[in-house]
Amino acid sequence: MASQGTSIPPSVGAPGARAPEFSATSSETSLSEVLITLRKRRWVLVATVILGLFYGLYKATSQPKLYEARGRIQVRTGSSNEYRVSAVSSFGGDSQTRLQTEVNILKSDSLLLTVARELNLANDPNFFGSKGGAPTHYSVDSPGIRQAVVGTLQSNLKINLIIKTDIIEISYSSLNAKLSADIVNKLISDYIQRSYETRFQSTQRVSQWLSGQLDDLKQQVETSEEQMIDVQKRLGIIGLDPTHSQITTGVDDLARASGQARIARILAESRYRTLSGMGANAVDPYSGSSSIGTTAPGSYGSSTGTASSGTQSGGTQSTGTPNSGTSSSGGMGQGQDTSAGSNSNQVQQLQSQLANLQASYAQSQATLGPNNPTALAQKAQIAELTKQVTLEQKRMVQASREAYLIARSTESETATTLETEKNNAYKLRDDLVEYTLRQREYESNRILYDGLRQRLRTAGVQAGLESLEIDVVDQALPPSNPTMNSKSTIVIIALIFSFMIGVAISFLLESLDTGLRSIAEIEAITGLPSLAIIPRSRKSNAETVGTLSTAQRNINVLTQPKSQFAEAIRSLRTSLLLSTTGHPPKYILFTSATPSEGKTTTASNLACVLAQRDTSVLLIDADLRRPNVHHRFGLNGKVGVTTLLTGATSLEDTVQRVPEVPNLHILPSGPVPPFPTEMLTSKAMDDLLEQCGKLYTHVVIDSPPILSVTDGVLLARKADAVALVIRHGKSSKHVVRRARDLLLRAGAPITGIVLNAVDLNAPEYYGYYGYSGYSYSSIDSDSWEAQGASSETTKRKRS
Repeated sequence: MASQGTSIPPSVGAPGARAPEFSATSSETSLSEVLITLRKRRWVLVATVILGLFYGLYKATSQPKLYEARGRIQVRTGSSNEYRVSAVSSFGGDSQTRLQTEVNILKSDSLLLTVARELNLANDPNFFGSKGGAPTHYSVDSPGIRQAVVGTLQSNLKINLIIKTDIIEISYSSLNAKLSADIVNKLISDYIQRSYETRFQSTQRVSQWLSGQLDDLKQQVETSEEQMIDVQKRLGIIGLDPTHSQITTGVDDLARASGQARIARILAESRYRTLSGMGANAVDPYSGSSSIGTTAPGSYGSSTGTASSGTQSGGTQSTGTPNSGTSSSGGMGQGQDTSAGSNSNQVQQLQSQLANLQASYAQSQATLGPNNPTALAQKAQIAELTKQVTLEQKRMVQASREAYLIARSTESETATTLETEKNNAYKLRDDLVEYTLRQREYESNRILYDGLRQRLRTAGVQAGLESLEIDVVDQALPPSNPTMNSKSTIVIIALIFSFMIGVAISFLLESLDTGLRSIAEIEAITGLPSLAIIPRSRKSNAETVGTLSTAQRNINVLTQPKSQFAEAIRSLRTSLLLSTTGHPPKYILFTSATPSEGKTTTASNLACVLAQRDTSVLLIDADLRRPNVHHRFGLNGKVGVTTLLTGATSLEDTVQRVPEVPNLHILPSGPVPPFPTEMLTSKAMDDLLEQCGKLYTHVVIDSPPILSVTDGVLLARKADAVALVIRHGKSSKHVVRRARDLLLRAGAPITGIVLNAVDLNAPEYYGYYGYSGYSYSSIDSDSWEAQGASSETTKRKRS
């Protein structure tokens, strides 16, 4: 709605929503900030230091006269280390750890209670600091008395380690010199006695425990030895290596025999199947001959005799060879080869004779005829030889079949025997594992038994050597003079601690303070830049108040144009005019989180400063609930915004002028309406603002607090620049953050923050307006006033 190209900002979440471009960097704690905090809380520091001074003086003057007796002892390892049972009595770690352990033993309640009981400290008046009196009869075994006595001993006892030595220094402070020395000496004596008794009792307990363990171990050794012997008997091992036995050797021999039997069976099966498939004129392929020889016809008789004898001998060999093969694989193979060779030779001879007779018969038949007696005789011989050859071939096949069956049976028996021996070997392996475990258990129990028995012998020697570890270097002697701290040291220490406490309290109060007093803190919380820091305004002198108008009394820039307040307002004007890109803002709205933060004062003074230029400015009082602008300028409040919105008056009749600032026009709020929010959000209000934007260069709007009512948030959307006024020391962090969030959600163009009513004497603003001592010269002042008068005269002439 705003003119000069300024449009109403879109709502939050819209694509064109504006967000503050300023990003406050997180402030880091520096030395200057620490000094500022301490200067702000200086009275806390002064109070704590004074209290510390008084406390130090009191402690310095009231300190008692204490007598401190000292004694020294040496705690060394001793010559019994080589006999010590390391798992029970050995000192672990380095020497410093060992000595620190001894220091804690010296401070133990049991040892101090023994000292108190032997010295009867519960009934000693010097121990509790009393000056004589009637004798008492308290028992140290009473819980209350025991706790008081032990507590007093621990509070006055000091035990220190001397660096890089094995020496422990023991000191005790009391009101009596002799009592201090007696307590130290008795403590050393009881500590030595306790050390001896503790070591001796510990060794005795170890010896008793070892004796009980030895009996159990002895029984375990005997049991494991008996079990190992039983396994040896079951395995048949007597002083021999258990990994080598007759079973393993038999398995190796049977494995080789099984392989040979398998080869023999394969050869016999092959020969049998080959002979079974041959014809009548075939010969044995394993005989080594592949052809049938021929003989002369005249050799018939000898051939026949040979064949006959060969048949008989072949029959004998064929039946004898298989029987001999059952004994061993080697004999079977040899007999089988001999029988096969003999039968093959006989068949070959018969076939050779048959071939010769067939040749002679063919020749005789051709020359003599088929009916010749010679031819007939030869024919008869051929038939006879053919029968013999057939018979020999059948015998040879039968012999090869029997040899094959024998070889197969031998292979099966050998494999069965081998499997049996393998099972025995596997069982032997399991038994050997059990034997190994039993033997290992026996050896372990025996070694442990021997070691514990040796330790038991050593423990007796160790018990008599432990008492040599503690030596008394210096006995405690009664001191001649009391030990007192320097009074100045006590006072200085009290001052230092009180100052540290004061610093801590100062920073604690600073962290608990939720008020906003630093501009850097406000920028960090809000994320918005600071437009100006406006100091606290000073009122006019009582002498000149009577001569001033209402506007001059309330508007400081009119009566004090050279003050720091006026310079801050001018700085605010510059920041606002440069806040938007391209053109200065036309609609400038001032609001605050809560009432009474100075937004009306800031808006009124800024309007006057803007009007001092050659620009027309309109100040609108949009706070329809608690209007205040017309009171500041002494104007009529019966007409204003409400009468304009209701149509009762026109803009020309409602706008009022300020004589002190000719270019400034004021539009009061008018009568308080019953529904101010509805009036400010009406169409008439938008038209009014649009009309004012056409008539005036700048329109300054004073709006209500945004946390009290929603009027300020609604008006902020219609402005070009929104300034959030924060009063120094009044607004809290969460209130300002809440106000900032409301404006951001509404899509208001927040330009920045204005810190109002700042005390320039505060530490955080010390030197902020360092030019306060800088004043305008008389020439500059005269020229300014002359220029202002001439410009005013010129305007009047034009009008």
